[in-house]
Amino acid sequence: MVGDAAGRSQIAALLAAMAIGLLGLLLGIYWRTRALGFSLVVCGLLSYGVFLGGRAYCTPHGSLAKGALADLGGFAPGQRFSLVIYFRRGETEGQIEDFTETVLKNPGQPMHPEAEYPWFVTDHVSLKPDPSNGFRGVAVNFRHNAPRSETDSYVAKIRSDRRVEKAFADARPGSVRIEPAER
Repeated sequence: MVGDAAGRSQIAALLAAMAIGLLGLLLGIYWRTRALGFSLVVCGLLSYGVFLGGRAYCTPHGSLAKGALADLGGFAPGQRFSLVIYFRRGETEGQIEDFTETVLKNPGQPMHPEAEYPWFVTDHVSLKPDPSNGFRGVAVNFRHNAPRSETDSYVAKIRSDRRVEKAFADARPGSVRIEPAER
């Protein structure tokens, strides 16, 4: 699954390398541009290899987020989200990932079997557990022009899930505090 910024960058790097390589192959057909064409093919392969090498180096050194639900909670501490969702204590990464796939995303269609976010969801950020209360969470932004009827039913579906401790509408993740007994 490619759900993080690094995954999208990897796709962009692969497409750029393929475009450079294809241009090189086309130039390699004609005998006068053969050297330039084959050097572009090599350049495309090397550029993607350097990208993968850089990513492999940065990931264990903490410079790059790991996985589709990487902890990005500190990237904009003052940002307001349409919905901030905190999970119950004890929920595992697998349960949170299942919540994302089954509740936050809509099921796939026959022509496109991958589950995807509804059209009105613009951002999905996994929040680091707050040291004061220890809850894991996610924050979601909606489009400004989304019909209230659709977003209200989406929020109701999220709040009714057993894995959700509390969901706050139009909030900053750092400004909401909940206690485990509060419901």
